[in-house]
Amino acid sequence: MKGFFLAFIGFTVINSYNLIRVTVPNSNKQSLVNKTNLNYSSSNCEVKSWVVKNSDYTNGKIFVVRIKKNKMSFVVTKKPSDYDFYINANFFADRPIGEVMIDKKVINKRKSGGGYFVSSQDNFDFTINSRPRNVSYSSQTHLVGIKNGKLNSGIMYQRWSKASAYRILLGKDKQGNFVALHSDRYAQVSIQQICEIGIKEGLVTGLVFDGGTSVDVEINDGLFSHGFSVVPSFARSFNKDLQPPVYIAGNFRD
Repeated sequence: MKGFFLAFIGFTVINSYNLIRVTVPNSNKQSLVNKTNLNYSSSNCEVKSWVVKNSDYTNGKIFVVRIKKNKMSFVVTKKPSDYDFYINANFFADRPIGEVMIDKKVINKRKSGGGYFVSSQDNFDFTINSRPRNVSYSSQTHLVGIKNGKLNSGIMYQRWSKASAYRILLGKDKQGNFVALHSDRYAQVSIQQICEIGIKEGLVTGLVFDGGTSVDVEINDGLFSHGFSVVPSFARSFNKDLQPPVYIAGNFRD
């Protein structure tokens, strides 16, 4: 019965929202265009987009959300709707795959290797292989895309990394800003493609978090709002398996 229910939900989402790319492998060939569009800029944040050309002529975008240094207090949470900004984090099957710490309480154990988003009071960081001890929040991923401003070649040639999918890349740039890159509806790309954009955007460290149907992001500073979710919220509400269990989130400081 559960399988039938999920199939029904998938059918509904695909037909109502044209999400055929969610469940059918993308056979398009993609190329990145060195052309960016600035969607919004303020003293708090910036949103811009890169064009992704598809062989079927449906152009997509990789959005770059930059939250400026010292403008936001970050947390890891299960309740993203309480915050000005959120984006899904960690990888998960029936639960997160890697460490999750919320308000100094470890709710899921760490795995060896990988990388971490960490936050403590007013500071945040992205670390590789290990995390600082005195932090209040953390979320781990097993995929490091950018190290010291360069591609992590160890994963770029893996078969699974070459697949085209909805992607998320999070990191910190040279100026200490928080940067989130994510696909839109027609931008299914490889890990290398989104990491190449991350490098051009100045990321020193870039961590690849769960993509595919998990992509769920929103930012609102009171004057401007931006968001994208592969699976709409109404469809997520039908079944917990469609809902990412962990988010990186934050509120702008007064």
